[in-house]
Order: sequence, then structure tokens, then C-alpha cells
Amino acid sequence: VGGAYSYDCSFGYIPNVELMKFISLATFGSYLPSCPEVDLNSQEMNAYHKAFLTYSFLKTPESMNSEYFCVSQHKLFNEHLVSASGNPALVMRRKKHTEKEVHAHLISVVSVRLREGYTIREISLTKGGTQLEVKLVLLWKHNMHIEYLAAASWPLDPAKRTTRVEVTMEGSYDILHDISCTQRKPITSPYRTSVIRRFWNTLQSINQTDQMLVHLQAFNSIPENYMIPESTKNGVPLFYIPPGSTTPVLSLQHSGSKDSPQSQFASYWKPILSMDANFWQRWLHMHRIAIILEHDMPVPKHLHTAGNNGRYSTIQCRISHSALTSLLRDWSSFVLVEGYSYVKLIYSSSDQPPTSFYLVRLISKAPCMVLRLGFPIGTPAHVRNKIVDELREQILKLRFPHRVQNKEVTPKTKRKIVGHPSPSKSPSIPAPKPALSDRPCVVVLNKPLEKLLIRYEKLPLDFRTPFILNMENFLQPCNSAVPLSMAANRTASSTLASLSRYFLHQRWVWAVQSSQGAAVAMQAVAHILSMLSE
Repeated sequence: VGGAYSYDCSFGYIPNVELMKFISLATFGSYLPSCPEVDLNSQEMNAYHKAFLTYSFLKTPESMNSEYFCVSQHKLFNEHLVSASGNPALVMRRKKHTEKEVHAHLISVVSVRLREGYTIREISLTKGGTQLEVKLVLLWKHNMHIEYLAAASWPLDPAKRTTRVEVTMEGSYDILHDISCTQRKPITSPYRTSVIRRFWNTLQSINQTDQMLVHLQAFNSIPENYMIPESTKNGVPLFYIPPGSTTPVLSLQHSGSKDSPQSQFASYWKPILSMDANFWQRWLHMHRIAIILEHDMPVPKHLHTAGNNGRYSTIQCRISHSALTSLLRDWSSFVLVEGYSYVKLIYSSSDQPPTSFYLVRLISKAPCMVLRLGFPIGTPAHVRNKIVDELREQILKLRFPHRVQNKEVTPKTKRKIVGHPSPSKSPSIPAPKPALSDRPCVVVLNKPLEKLLIRYEKLPLDFRTPFILNMENFLQPCNSAVPLSMAANRTASSTLASLSRYFLHQRWVWAVQSSQGAAVAMQAVAHILSMLSE
């Protein structure tokens, strides 16, 4: 994007100084145009300490100035080409994009913008000290910025959730012309068209992010948002996801008129359920609990040798998975989707409505699974840490039963005993609970080791080459529904492809049957594999 005036070249003196400076600013880093001398006798932080050890959300006016990209080594060649003062076409111009009101608190709005990569440009009191203005800027390109102005009445009132927002584009004349006048004169360059499309997608994402923030902060403003329907209280999931789809569908038990409390309750939680966990950090404080499920016992007989039908058995984690989902179902306030998403309401007192909530999303594939907990912006850190620690302790207490007759024993034994005996009836002898063994159901990981888990979904054609991701099966439109299984395979394949680029990745194949000597029986091979597995 840009016209004839482009200063991306440095004439071979230094490769793309503007790009290096832009990356340092956009990623909260530092760029040193020179190497200042260090006073070894000084006890204060020198320039290198401040550049590499300090962190700031505030951008100085000097760093945001367009002349910041034009230093002495450029002016040695052609000041008219690279300097904005010598070329009016390079002067940063401003154009207002939108102005609106966001029904959210100013602190939450600023927090969301900072999580998206914005930096604070200026904080000031206007209108005689009755209004607080916070200017944030997103460095989208070295000659293109997005300014986000958030203003609210001062002093801030937590009860008033109204913030005036103004979005302004900043850039050179050529860039603003290309972005604003594409309808009048279409651009034929595919690269420039792609850059313009990505820029407009960034502007649209601002509105979408603000809408989700308003939706989350409206939780306790309407009773229908937190009044749980009776069937949902009894453990019926609010939604279910059909096979081969990613769109949640309302359960039949909750279907009714659009104006019914059940429908209003479902309409509030459906957008929250559809949130991509990869973007939770925009609106939520995130915590994670990584676990490995223990496999079922005993190990299948035909694990290393084929059965009568020629098929092999697989190792399952059904008992531990059922125990985990049963714990989450009993521990949460209600279930959004069974085995996938749960909600827990937070109460300040038992006789008051809930003040907030948090989500629990169960992701990844067994046996390695991750529980992601999301708390709305503003939840105190000590409250979040206490909840996460309590849930981790409950997970660590899960145990296998001594004897498992069928896969439904664990969920029944893990369910809470609801109800109280009637005083008019004689007290009955409680049924003895099945004895639990000392074997835990899960192993909790303190490090994100699931990122390094290598999965072989298919038999590779060449064992000597590292994994190469094939994107042909995943090139689908963004608005098309991708099955959950395909999305999970894509995530696992992408992780394995990344590992193959950064780590030494080799496979070994041992040939048991040699050309000389007696053939090794399959029972012996199975015994060797069993010993290696144990």
C-alpha cells in the first residue's frame, strides 16, 4: 500500500531500518540506533538496562513521530525522499473512522485494547476536569496507525457503564487514499488489495470486540441472564453440538417461545459458548490446568496382536474421562455443553444475585487435556488463584474404583448425594460406596508439555522426512462450518509441523524378522512390545 513515495529502501546501508523500528515499537521492544558508552562506576540503569529490562505501555511522542523513522544515515542519501519535512506526501494525516458509545466501563475498554496490542499515547483531563480521555494507538504499519480514543466522566463511577469511543486512522496521504477510495477506483495489485482487506478486518474487529465486552458486562444487569432454568439445574446441558458441526444447538428441554426466560437465558450464553478459546485473553483473565488421563485397566488383550477379526484394540481413558467430566458437572453451576464447556457463578453472599462468573473449557484430545478457565476483566487475582487451586485439588483427588464392572460405575459414584431424608420416615441404612483404589485418575502437569506432544494421525509415507503439513484439506472459507474433529486434527498437525521445524525429528523402524535364522513368532513380538509399554 502506498504510491510513488516509498521509503522502504535504505540504499544498502542498513536493511530496512523502518521495519526494525516498527517491530520494536509494535512488540513493546527497543531499538538502539547507536551503541552508547556505559559508565561502569554508575549504580543506575544504563541505556541497555532500560532497553531490555524495562516494560512500558506508554509511547513517547518522539517515538510516535513520523520523523522518528528518519535518522542521519538516511539523510546522507536523499532527505527529500525519506523525510516527511522535505516531502509533504509523507506527512502523517488523520481521518476519523467512527464515533460511538460503548456501554462498558472505561477501565474495561482500555484493558481490552491493551490486550490487543494497543499502547497508551496520552492521558488527560478535559472539559474543565470533568472528563477523562485516554488515547491509545495501534502500530499497524510503519506509516499507518489506528488511534482509539476512550472518554468517560471524571471521577469514574463504577455504576455508570458508558464510554465514548472515537476511532481515527493515521497515515500518509497515499495510504489513506488507497484505503478510502477503493470503491471509486479499484486497485489491481493483489498485494495492495490484500493489505487493504486486512486493515479493514482490523477495524471491524474493534467493533466486534467492543460488542462482546458489552455482552459480558451485562451479565448481572438482567435477571434472565443468571436465573438458571430448572432443567439446567438438574444437570441437563443447555446446548449440544451435533456431529460434524461446530454450531451449538439448544437442547429440546429448553425449547420454547422466544420471550420465555429459558430462551433469554440461552440467547445470552450462546455467544459466550461460541467464543474461540484462542481469543479469550481479549476479554478474560485466563488460567490453565494441564492434565494427563490415566488409561483404563486392564490393558486390552489385542493391543499388539490382531484379534480374530484382524483388528487391533486401542488404549482407552473412559473411566478417568468420565470421572473428570462428572466432577466438572457437579462442581459447576450449570453445563453449557457436556464434556466441553461449563459455567460457575460467583456470589458475594448467599442471599444476593451473582456478581460474576467464570468459564471452564475442556480442550485437546485424550489422554492429554487442558482445562482453560476464563474470568471476566476485573476479577481480583486472589479470588482467581483460590478458585483455580481448589479445582486443581479436586481433580487430584479423583481415584479409580477397585473393581469396574462397566464404564458407568464411575459417573454414578462421583455424583453428589442430593436431597435430605424425610424426618417422618425411619432412617434407612445408606448404601455403601464402592471402595476407591489408590490409583489416581489424572496426572496434573505444571508445564505446558502438551505443546510438545507428537501425534501420528496417519502412517507416514517416508519415515526419513519430517512432518509436512498438508493444507489442502483445510482450505475452507472462514464462514463454513468445520467439524470439531477436523479442527482438532488441524491443531495437532499444526503443532507437529511447528515442532519439526525447531527440533530434530527422526523416526526409527526396527525389523524383527531377519533374512537369516528362524522367524520370530508374533506372540514373542507382542511380549516384547508389552514389556516396552510397561
